[in-house]
Amino acid sequence: MKHTGWRKPTPGLGVAEQLAQAGERVSVPKSRAFVAVKRVGAHIGLK
Repeated sequence: MKHTGWRKPTPGLGVAEQLAQAGERVSVPKSRAFVAVKRVGAHIGLK
């Protein structure tokens, strides 16, 4: 885990960084992302 900020490194931050890096390798088709945004948009205040 890289320590680049002022926050003390914790095991939880290490896990979060690993999950974030794993998520960078996952791709979602644009059409699938659009459908997801359309479905939740009204619930979170998007127009």
